Amino acid sequence: MTLSLSARPKASHLLAVPFLAVPLAGLAPAGAAEISTTAKYEVTIAGVQVATATATLVLDGDKYKVTAAAQAAGIAKIATTARGTAIALGQIGEGEIAHPTGYTITSKGKRDEAVRMALAGGIIRTLDVQPPVDKEDTERVKLTEQHLRGVIDPLSATVFPVTGADPLAPQTCNRTVPVFDGRVRFDLVMSFKRTENFDVGGVKGKAIVCSIQYRPIAGHRPERRETKFMMENRDIEVSLMPVNGARVLVPWRASIKTMVGTAVLRAVSIQAPQ
Repeated sequence: MTLSLSARPKASHLLAVPFLAVPLAGLAPAGAAEISTTAKYEVTIAGVQVATATATLVLDGDKYKVTAAAQAAGIAKIATTARGTAIALGQIGEGEIAHPTGYTITSKGKRDEAVRMALAGGIIRTLDVQPPVDKEDTERVKLTEQHLRGVIDPLSATVFPVTGADPLAPQTCNRTVPVFDGRVRFDLVMSFKRTENFDVGGVKGKAIVCSIQYRPIAGHRPERRETKFMMENRDIEVSLMPVNGARVLVPWRASIKTMVGTAVLRAVSIQAPQ
């Protein structure tokens, strides 16, 4: 699940736009009944629809499951039939990030791709990447065993514990998320930007907006134009809205400046506890 700025999206990149840079934030109270929230999204680039996506977050006590699916839509279907699915499992514990135990992503398009990993204590225990990473690729910053420690997968990076009394307080945004996607180790550095009003299908309220900076650590190609663009990109933000019945925030809107125009993710429907 890499950050891509290609004008012709691949399946894994379609998933990346809605979910890599778009946090869900959740924490079910101890002993609470299972809580499920599903959001459906439309993705546009420069105002033109290119994809649709769905994300579901299930909280069962301190355990979570996130599933995501995306597929090309609108004008993008002329160039690609890319689609992808991803699943992440884990627990919500102490601290500002989730504790994943498993992650799988599969995508189909011009080239099929798959990543499967098992994690424990923030350490990658098993990893299967298809097609495999070319170990002879000298353009990439070399990954070491240390880079596989203290990390979470991209989909678990969308599960944010809300540690304060107010889920819309600045500290909800202010954190650094260490991510490993199977090929690249990077940080998502988040910070509070503002609050704003939201309206999704007549559901209205107040949302918190976080800005995001992409900082590659290893596994990336530092000389590539796309990598340099993303490192310098200061136009990435996500707007999170609360869900009734749980200390949960879900994204209703996100935007990221790309080399082919601004990509915008916008919720078109939310199914959440009432």
